Amino acid sequence: RSLKFIDRHKIDLIIIDSHGLSMYGSIKNDDDVKRLYSFLNEDVRAARNCGYVFIHHDRKQGNVEVKTLVDLDDVFGSRYISANAQTVVHIAQKPGSIRLRIHTMKTRMMVGAPEIEVERTSDRGYTYVGSGTEIERYQPEGGTTESKQKPDAGSIGAVLDF
Repeated sequence: RSLKFIDRHKIDLIIIDSHGLSMYGSIKNDDDVKRLYSFLNEDVRAARNCGYVFIHHDRKQGNVEVKTLVDLDDVFGSRYISANAQTVVHIAQKPGSIRLRIHTMKTRMMVGAPEIEVERTSDRGYTYVGSGTEIERYQPEGGTTESKQKPDAGSIGAVLDF
């Protein structure tokens, strides 16, 4: 029935909140996650040219300070969740703070996406606070963390830099 609804209303983008509630089976089960992505990638995205966005949560850390470096291992559930994603954006907030840190952990749209900070405003909006001058890159399994300067002027990274 959902495919008919997409066709009838010519929907271009579906936003699903939350990933865990959108599927049958377990979000930790690789086969269940792959089955969902097979449906979305083939029947929704490829056949209907309709994109999809999941709102998903990282592993719960309890009431602790926001980590300075997050990586794709912090995504809760099957590894296929982050493997399938074109873009993964992590939004973190310290308890009681009005400031949000937005970190692009994975993207195929540009290299060196900056980490930015925004603050909540009294009218339920946000205001841009700034971004770092260097971008920390995650290196898996025994690698090192290397710093990379902001993208060059004229590059797509510079265009998308707030």
